[in-house]
Amino acid sequence: MAGTKRGWLAAVLVLCVMSLAGFAPVRAIEQFASHALGALEGVLSEWMPSEAVERDPQATARARDAHAAYLESVSGAFDPADTDGDGAGLLVPVVSRSPDRYELVLRVPAGAVAVGAPVAHRGVLLGFVHRLGEDDTRATVALLGHSAARPVAGEWKASEAARPVWFLVRGREGDMHVSGRSSTVGPRPDQLAWTRDVGRLGDDLPPGLVLGRVVTGTRDAPGGGLVDDPDTEVRLQPVLDPYDVDVVGVQAKPGHALSTRTVGAALSRTSRAPGRWRVDVGTTSGVRTGDWVIQDGVFVGVIVVAGRSSSEVVDRVPAGLALVIDDSGGADEVVPCTPDVAGWPDDWRPRSGQLVAGGHLAYGGFLLGEVGAVGDDGWRLIRSRIDPHRAVTIVEP
Repeated sequence: MAGTKRGWLAAVLVLCVMSLAGFAPVRAIEQFASHALGALEGVLSEWMPSEAVERDPQATARARDAHAAYLESVSGAFDPADTDGDGAGLLVPVVSRSPDRYELVLRVPAGAVAVGAPVAHRGVLLGFVHRLGEDDTRATVALLGHSAARPVAGEWKASEAARPVWFLVRGREGDMHVSGRSSTVGPRPDQLAWTRDVGRLGDDLPPGLVLGRVVTGTRDAPGGGLVDDPDTEVRLQPVLDPYDVDVVGVQAKPGHALSTRTVGAALSRTSRAPGRWRVDVGTTSGVRTGDWVIQDGVFVGVIVVAGRSSSEVVDRVPAGLALVIDDSGGADEVVPCTPDVAGWPDDWRPRSGQLVAGGHLAYGGFLLGEVGAVGDDGWRLIRSRIDPHRAVTIVEP
């Protein structure tokens, strides 16, 4: 008898490992079992204890307003219109990031974006569309440090009265290298550089977009110190981390809008685990792995396994910036940041209990939770509770 029990235990452990590894036959059995259990959901849930969650409508409303204000700051700073009026700025989501290849992937309307279209965020030029895929609905962006990103004409001014220093910036191994400088005048500390108006040369890239912060090499100074040496190779340092960005502006043809697939669903109360849920819809309803799940303005999680008639959701927040709602000044101020301290604005620190929002271009803003413990390395997110009795909406990221 003991040997039989050990055998069953070993079999269960093997099946668990195969499930975690994504072994298709085991996943199929799980999906079949969840479908069978779904037929008894209404009966079995009657015997389960009530877990209704009280929701604060004011908190979700503040999250919606925070995301709307964030989008206004993104779109208001960048409208990459062609000089002849053939293009316009369109906000689109970042759906994946590849730091090792210096690339972002955007979801765009089919036929709206051309290869070479500029991409920016809050007035900062990030790069250019390098290639299109998946029926022209996925645009891969070569960031400015990418060798495939085209040269960009830029300039800086050492002072308001000084003549601008013109140059070209080229990407190489993730760095932005400056070449062809029109002057040897060195930059001032924390000098910013931006795109130059070269429309007369046939380049319709809008002027005034931030390229980065000018960085020079150093040389020995009398007394053993180091000073900036403008005669060494000059590079540009990004002013923001492009891999934290979740929404960008891209040059697109007028008349195109981004459509989003949405599916209504219900949470299973009989098939769940800590940090995981199951919904009663799957691929036959259009659900895909990676879709977001939202409940009444509160983010639930991400679809990690999409079966035919049910799907598994894990409590994972979207990649990119979080929007901390800072009310310390009496009115809500939206602070886009990351949980780690490196992604905080200068001279700012979050406080425990402040609301944290996210957003979706079609759905709008939603509540992620609130700031928990704040330490020297960053802050911890306390997730909002989910009500298993209430319906959810599944949206394409």
